[in-house]
Amino acid sequence: MKNMIPCLIALLVLTCCQERPLQIPAPLLRAFHDSMTLASAGKHYGMSIISDGVLISQVFDQSSRGGSHIRVHNTREKKYYGEYRWPKKDGVFYFGIDQDSSWLYYYTQPPYLVRVHFHTRQEDTLQLTDNGDHFIPLLVHHGIACSLLSHDGISMVHTNGNGQVKSWLHEEANVSHLHNTLSLPVSRTENLVASQRKEGVEWLYCIDSNLQVRWRKAIDVRPYNNRIAMLHMHHRYVIMYDSTMVVTDRDGNTLWQTKFGKYVSDVLMADSTHVLLLFSGTPPQLGGITSPDHKIIMRYDVANGCIDFQVGIRAGGEHYFMTGNRFFLFTDDNRGMAMDAGTGRYEPFVIPDGFFEKTDILTDKKTSQYYLLVNGKIYW
Repeated sequence: MKNMIPCLIALLVLTCCQERPLQIPAPLLRAFHDSMTLASAGKHYGMSIISDGVLISQVFDQSSRGGSHIRVHNTREKKYYGEYRWPKKDGVFYFGIDQDSSWLYYYTQPPYLVRVHFHTRQEDTLQLTDNGDHFIPLLVHHGIACSLLSHDGISMVHTNGNGQVKSWLHEEANVSHLHNTLSLPVSRTENLVASQRKEGVEWLYCIDSNLQVRWRKAIDVRPYNNRIAMLHMHHRYVIMYDSTMVVTDRDGNTLWQTKFGKYVSDVLMADSTHVLLLFSGTPPQLGGITSPDHKIIMRYDVANGCIDFQVGIRAGGEHYFMTGNRFFLFTDDNRGMAMDAGTGRYEPFVIPDGFFEKTDILTDKKTSQYYLLVNGKIYW
């Protein structure tokens, strides 16, 4: 009996010290319609992205932080595609997923673009030509890998061809990468949108899959704001900068332009014809910061150019996402808000300690759908 007491104490200490699974608040669970348990096998999940419903995670041994590799899951089919070698020994790498042909693409040392088939594990290496040393895959769709160059413009390669890279370069070189962006999602027939700043004016370029400019538009941007948010929704483009929103058709013609009284920090797609605008508490000043004391969430009708409603709430947090018809804003470290994006009605809820440190909010690179990754399980 004496020998059992130390063992019982050790077992009790071990049990108490074991990390308990993070409890997900009920409002979050009610918002997700499905979930999938990932193949964890005692591994720690590192960097994760998702594109077209395919999740790629870097995994490694938590104690030694060694043995890095990639795991691939398909959330639509609830399939685990298996493990694949980590393409580089250190540093970050960039990859894309072409769901249509079941290929995973990643860029290794220049000028090589590697692709691995999910099912057969066949691996091909494509040697890129013409500016291949600058090519970083960002989005792969229907056999086309598209990239934002660091400051030059956009590059594109047809992955089933000879590796020749097509590039569209800005009219002025050495544009800051902060001023480069793409509108998402991008479909087979729709367009890429890039931006370039020149002498205080932001030029937006609509570019097709052959890297031909379909139209361009100049917008005035205040000097302190480097960010332009763009959404591509139902044959319209929503362009958001400073306190202004511009809605154009596919040909770049302005359907309407609205200027709000406050700086808009972000724009999210509520459904095919509505967006949610997020306003910070106080417009930022040159060289200053945005006051986080409260937020205003506005629902805007893109089809008709009018405001449906707006909701004001005290909030210091910057974590938010949408799933289905529910918008979630985490107001501080232990409180959140769940809002019906159709009516504006909301409910507060309590967030468990350590929620943000152990939870990943992922945005699908191709569909803009949000996913929640927690406890080795993904929700959508």
